[in-house]
Amino acid sequence: MCKWIEHYGGISLPFRDLAGDSHQTAKGGFIRISGVFNMSVAIKSLVSEVRKGSDLRVTRLALRLAEQVLAFSADNTEALRVLADAYEGLEQWHRVIETTTRLMELDDQNKWTWAAALGQRGLARLELGDTEGARADIDTLLALRKPYGRRWAKRLEKALADHERKLVEIPRSPRGAPLRSAYDGV
Repeated sequence: MCKWIEHYGGISLPFRDLAGDSHQTAKGGFIRISGVFNMSVAIKSLVSEVRKGSDLRVTRLALRLAEQVLAFSADNTEALRVLADAYEGLEQWHRVIETTTRLMELDDQNKWTWAAALGQRGLARLELGDTEGARADIDTLLALRKPYGRRWAKRLEKALADHERKLVEIPRSPRGAPLRSAYDGV
């Protein structure tokens, strides 16, 4: 499997990184060891790691695998979700916006996926400084009138407030005193 990933994904990744820990905590704190491994579990583990943004190698692998899937099936929404997450992990904000917009066009029936893509697009817009676009995404999320839309809207509103706070913050010295410029009349 590692050779297949290296050949088709273009990156060498040890099996232990794909398989992860086989120990699972069960009810009551007991440890259960799972000796069963299949490709579905590996892919779900890979997607989970990409969404956590934990390892750049895993993100690049997911990006290549998603691109391979999309080469065969251009409308595969799960591959588009992974692609958007990978672009986010690589801080390629324009591509996050392109991918999430495409995902929303393809999967307009699944409102949860649609809301998640819209929220992710709004966060990418903020990273690029497009506060008006982010506000429009917040309004659209609130118009859904669903809990998942409100959760994404709340997350976007917090990110927008943080973004706006950074724009008006006064630069400070390492000791915490406001920095002065030649224009301050000092």
